[in-house]
Amino acid sequence: MDEKIINFSNDQAFQLLCAALQSGAITLPFGKELRCKLLTTLKEAPMHLSRQEIVDNVVHREIEPCAHADAAYLLTFYRTLIAGLAE
Repeated sequence: MDEKIINFSNDQAFQLLCAALQSGAITLPFGKELRCKLLTTLKEAPMHLSRQEIVDNVVHREIEPCAHADAAYLLTFYRTLIAGLAE
């Protein structure tokens, strides 16, 4: 039995990812994690720290690893669309 491979051109894969992100069909999972952590940190913060100090601290410490993880997620998705999916 022959397997049918479905793959997309570079442009098609990019457009598909953009449309999926815009429609909410896919989300950036690690960015969500950062938002939840930020909200929790704001609730539990000591009174002497301003909200801006908390945001700056969490963003500087947490956003880069989350951004890298989400980028890897999108890149893997994109490469899979180009390489092909077995039907």
